[in-house]
Parts: sequence; C-alpha cells; structure tokens
Amino acid sequence: MSSVELVRATLQELDGERFVELVERYSPTSERENDPTKEQESTEQKKQPPQAWTLSKILSTDFPEPVWVIPNMIPAGLTILAGSPKIGKSWMALSLGLALTMGGRALGKIQVDKAKACYLALEDTPQRIKDRALSLDAELTDDMTFFFEWERGLAGVAQLGVWLEANPGVKLVIVDTLQKFRTPSRAGSNIYESDYEAVSCLKQVADKHNVAVLVIHHIRKGGASDQLEAVSGSFGITGSADTVVTLTRARGQADAKLFITGRDVEEQELALRMDPFVGWSLLGDAKEYEMTKERREILDVYEQSAEPLGAKDVANVLGKPAGSIRYLIHVLAKEELLINVSYGKYTISPNSANTTNNTTSANSANTSKSVSGTQGGTNTSLTLFEGRHL
Repeated sequence: MSSVELVRATLQELDGERFVELVERYSPTSERENDPTKEQESTEQKKQPPQAWTLSKILSTDFPEPVWVIPNMIPAGLTILAGSPKIGKSWMALSLGLALTMGGRALGKIQVDKAKACYLALEDTPQRIKDRALSLDAELTDDMTFFFEWERGLAGVAQLGVWLEANPGVKLVIVDTLQKFRTPSRAGSNIYESDYEAVSCLKQVADKHNVAVLVIHHIRKGGASDQLEAVSGSFGITGSADTVVTLTRARGQADAKLFITGRDVEEQELALRMDPFVGWSLLGDAKEYEMTKERREILDVYEQSAEPLGAKDVANVLGKPAGSIRYLIHVLAKEELLINVSYGKYTISPNSANTTNNTTSANSANTSKSVSGTQGGTNTSLTLFEGRHL
C-alpha cells in the first residue's frame, strides 16, 4: 500500500471528503506526481510558470518578522533538538511546553507569551509524564495535550494537519522522537532523500499552520567537530530544518551547552544547568559563563593557599593549560581581585569574594536580556491535567 493510500485509509473516518485535499497538501511532490488516482492537470495549467519576483519587488516588500514561540531560540517552523540518549532532551521539551502553556519563563529566564502546546510523547507513558510534570511544579491546565500513539510517516503528517486545523490556538508541537514518527527507511533507498522527506513533510505542516514543530532527535556516537555534523543521519535532516539545536552534557555533570543555529535565529551557544527538581535553567552565554566559572576556580585556589602562587602552580592544581590560566590571572589582577606580591606571584585580594559575586550576577543578567527578547488512526491522548490524578 502506498503512503497516499495509507493516508486515505487512516483519515477515512475522520474527515470524509477532505482526503484528497490533505494528500495534496502534505504529500511530497514526487509521490503526488506518481499517484495514478490524481487527475491530470489541464495543458493550460501546466504551461503557467510559477510566480516571479524581481529584485525590486523583493526589496520593496515588507515581509513579516519571524514568529517567536520561544523568543530568540525557537521560531515558527521546523526545529531539530538533538542530543545523546538520556541527556535530558525530553525534560527540556516538556519544560518548554509547560512554560508556554503557563505563560511563564522558559529555562527559568526567557519570558514567553501564553499559548497551547501538543506533545507527541511516542517513547513515554502517561505515568512518566506525570512524574516529570509534578517534578517541574506544573499547574493544572487543559492547554497542553499529549498523545502517546500516532500514525507514522505521511499518514502521521496528514493526521497532524487535521488536528492543528481543529486546534488553531496551538503554537508548539513536540515530536518525541523523529525515529518513532518517521516511516522506516526502505532497503536500498537514498539516505539523504529519505531523511529530507521525513523532515520536510513536518516542515510543510509547521509552515502551513505557522507553528513551531520541535522534533527530538539524536546525535552521532562520538560527536563531531561541527555541531550540524554531530546530528545523527545525513544533511537531509539539518538541511531541511529551519533551526537546529544541539544539547551536550558530560555524563554525571549538571552543566551543559545548548548550541543554536538557523535561518532566523542568531547563532549562539548557551550554558545550562540540569536540576532534577527544577529542570533546565539558563545560566547565560556559554563563553561568558565558562570564563566566570574559571575565574571562580582560580580565586578558590588562591583563597585556599597560604603562600603566593604563580600561573603554573594554579594550572597544576586545576589540571589546565598554564597559558589560559596566566591570562585570567592578569585579568583578575587588573580588576584588583588578586594582588601581585612579586614577579609572577599573586595572593587573594580581601574584596575578591564580593566583587566576583557581583560580576557573576551582572554577566548572567546581561546575557538573559539578550536571550529573552520581547515579547486519524486510534490515538491515546491526555490533557495536562484533567485532574490531580492522571
């Protein structure tokens, strides 16, 4: 059975005479052209060229600004959130959805406008969602709807289109995960084309309904030097997405990095912290946070030392290169957080603790300002929450 026939069979009892329209809207072009049941276009229609744009028209047209679901982080369109297994991707997706439905602050700092959300939790259970939601102090709301079963591939895309048309207030759709949603690749198929089709169909739905579709995916084992190359699969996945977000965190560590790039979002790398009782929290720009963290580590070494120390001494204690430590020591000395008592030897300044705390708070506040901006088939569904007991 072709995917077109599957869509028709899946939606037959849901939407009556609109099957053909949905197939036309969400099917890849190549499949529509090969559909033997599709009526042939007239010769005159085929001769009509696509709409032409002159450069003058493009430059003189006022195009709308991107619609931000999570300001300066996730715009309307297709976003890939990739990370290693069990790193906290689902926790992050859930926390973003909760912040949106409650009109709160995403990642603890980014103010969002209240809207509805849909979560296709295809690898989870209602009990697991309940546990996580209660850990995140979720409030009772009917604005976040969960599905734990969903059709795959083109049938699932058409099904999502039908559901969004019936729920126009939804601004965020979370698909967790891509592997559970897409149609399994056929043996001998082109990997790039298969990946591109799997993501581009979801992008069509996102663009049609002007919503953000956040797709949870994995990164390659061992990672990669380039963040886009680290995303599992071919460039067909990252190439068809509007925004790509990668989450990296060392096992056993609370701190993590969130790399964001895309067509409408400014490329950035943010520092995060994972707390099982609070969820993900934004710490600030990754480089600034790392600098602040290293500064505190250096000052801690000096506070615990009874003798003046040089850059090599501190580097040996911290197990880091002496060059970067030497640079930061000079910076701390200029800020009068360290005192140069002899050539290359420093001691802690009495006012270092208060100054460092103020500097850390200022860096965090400045960074948060720049990030926050302004502002078919048989399904099992769950609305968060229909009652205290799910």
